[in-house]
Amino acid sequence: DSLEKAYLAGLASQVQDTGGLCTTEHFPQTALSAVTYKDKLVAYPYYYETSVFLYNKTYLQEWTAAQLQAAQEGTEEETYEIEGEEISEGESQEESLTVTPEQIAAGVPANMDEVKAFADNYDAPETVEIILKWDVNDIFYNYYFTGNYMVVGGEAGDDETNININSEEAKSCLEVYQGLNQFFSIDAEDVTYESVVQDFIDGKVVFTVVTADALQSLKEAEENGSFAYEYGLATVPHPSAELSGRSLSVTNSVVINGYSQHKELANRFAAYLTGEYLDNLYERTGKLSANLSANGDNEDLKVFMEEYKNSISLPKMMETSNFWMQLEIVFSKVWEGANIEEQLQALSEQIQSQLHMSE
Repeated sequence: DSLEKAYLAGLASQVQDTGGLCTTEHFPQTALSAVTYKDKLVAYPYYYETSVFLYNKTYLQEWTAAQLQAAQEGTEEETYEIEGEEISEGESQEESLTVTPEQIAAGVPANMDEVKAFADNYDAPETVEIILKWDVNDIFYNYYFTGNYMVVGGEAGDDETNININSEEAKSCLEVYQGLNQFFSIDAEDVTYESVVQDFIDGKVVFTVVTADALQSLKEAEENGSFAYEYGLATVPHPSAELSGRSLSVTNSVVINGYSQHKELANRFAAYLTGEYLDNLYERTGKLSANLSANGDNEDLKVFMEEYKNSISLPKMMETSNFWMQLEIVFSKVWEGANIEEQLQALSEQIQSQLHMSE
């Protein structure tokens, strides 16, 4: 989101990329769009942050096993679908009740309709206080609700003519978001990201939305014995079966100072950092390399990359530099029951006004 300002100030120059590193063979298009300004590559993608869906794998395994058992015994009145196969009352299965990783993964909700259906049917252990909980105060963990339908500057975030904030789809997504407060009753004043992660570690929450730093918290909890479960990661659920979600991502980049006397050497070093210094980047810093070749043997980090591929970056335009903050305010008001159409209209008018003031 600072690249336009840096480029116009001469602090970020068009990269040479003589080795052909900045292509979709090495980086997802998300990363390349993040470092593109007015059709020019003005940086090398380095590392990124985005959000994913964290779930208690132990709880889902136990629940899936219970569903299989009920289906075998023919004691359930409802019809369940396990791995695409419907099992109704009176039917039985000869196969083992061993729950496979595929069956557990199939039970992870793909959208918020499925989350609510799970909450309605789930026979929760006594330790569980709430099915879904996340930091509703932080736009980073909310943005995916409207990210697919709220356009500010296009894919590269640099086109002032491509603005569409107050769309019908965005309204529908925020209606889903507002309805989740009524369904789960999450008090924004009492929730923080740290408290949500801790509640997950304590087994009080089944599903939540986290960034990569949560992995370290889980690892430490496993090592000291305070986390007595297994966990799993998945891409963030869509707002509904009809509405698609798209997470927010932040791509940190390496730029070549336009005033440098050693641009060629700087380019070579930037290419080394982003093209070769990959797996050890996460090991040493906890940062996720934007390079597709990085962390290929880490299943958790592969989920983050999948989410990153489908994510959207912040706009680069200086006139929209407060968009993040303003949108966070909109989400906060909508969560508390404010009129959605009025909030989106006000945000759209403000952003448009800021863009026109610069003309």
